Amino acid sequence: MSNAKRILIFGPIAVLTLLALTFSVYWFVIAGRISSELERHNGNEIVPAITLQFAEKNISGFPFRFDVSLSDVTLAARSDATTRSWQSEIIALHAASYGREAYLLEADGLQIFTWPAEDGASQHILQMTSGITRANIILEDNRLVRFNIDILNAEGIDAS
Repeated sequence: MSNAKRILIFGPIAVLTLLALTFSVYWFVIAGRISSELERHNGNEIVPAITLQFAEKNISGFPFRFDVSLSDVTLAARSDATTRSWQSEIIALHAASYGREAYLLEADGLQIFTWPAEDGASQHILQMTSGITRANIILEDNRLVRFNIDILNAEGIDAS
């Protein structure tokens, strides 16, 4: 077999292997950055006066998407002497590893919302479960372009 035939046979295979390896390295580098950013923000402010806290995280979805799953999540907003919070058993964020910046956010299990009462003495607590809660977020140039939320089969009680 001549060298020209070997290049025609093995050249495309080598190029595809190199592309797959490069994309794999890219995916794992980005997944590592996501993991380190989440660890850095866990229990701390993600923006002024808003804290994020979670018990566990899992990043999966190789090679076509990033699936970030957080368990026992609490988002709390503090202003003056009051706190508003959202607690969720599981929050999952899905994003394609290529293409436009579109994200799908899912909240599963018991959702607990708390906010201060007007009298200042007590706090409102709303417990909600849903069959499915999904939010769709689209960003362009790091700006929010579209936000949709769908809540199906919701049941809630005021536990105040």
